[in-house]
This record gives sequence, C-alpha cells and structure tokens, in this order.
Amino acid sequence: MALTGYLVPFPDPGAFDLMSRWLEQDVKATGQGIITVRVTMPRIIRRPAETGGAPAEVSNAGFARKKLELFRHCGGEWIPLAESVTASPEAAEELTWAVTDPGLYRTRLTNMGGMEGQFSLDCRFRPG
Repeated sequence: MALTGYLVPFPDPGAFDLMSRWLEQDVKATGQGIITVRVTMPRIIRRPAETGGAPAEVSNAGFARKKLELFRHCGGEWIPLAESVTASPEAAEELTWAVTDPGLYRTRLTNMGGMEGQFSLDCRFRPG
C-alpha cells in the first residue's frame, strides 16, 4: 500500500488542514527481515514561457530535502529506531532497514526542504 499526500515545506506556516509536513505508514513485521521504504518527490513543472512551448516536466531540477524515520510500537508508545536525512535531485529514492523482531513498525517521511507538492511513501516488509 502506498500513501500519497500534498506536503508543504517544514515548518508549514499557514498550511491548510488537508496539507501536512509528513506522511506516516505502518507495517507489520512477522519476524526478522527488511523494511523497504520507497519515496517519490514532486516533479517541477516548467511553464511554457520557460520552455518555449508546452509545459515540460522536469524530474531532476531542484532538491527535495526530506527525513525518513523508523519507529517501533512498544508498550503503547512509538520508540524511534533510525532516521535518515537526504537531499536528492532524484524523483524516487529507496531506503532499507533491517529489523530483528516481529511487531508493528512505522515509517515517517517529513518534508524538510522548500519544495511543495505531491509526495508518496511506500513501505513494505520482506521476511528473511
């Protein structure tokens, strides 16, 4: 299952209720394995005046600075396990974390940069 949301920059002064700085997704681990998180960032659209014609999609212009975090549910609380802050011109990024215990895990994508737009988060558990 992938989550998609319109994320505003962090902090988000004046953000509307339907906009947020982050996306969260829970995944259940049945034992030892790998949690894979795939993130897609907004694509910058150039206006016709900038391209000399029709609107053009540019996937590698600008950088989306973001933070990915991994939490584990334990005793009614979410315990932070790991985090990674990256700034990449790529339209998609993938990160993996090894987990050793079964349980409920949560990934959170936070928009740390000035880029605003449609972000998606896809988190999956692979046993082994």
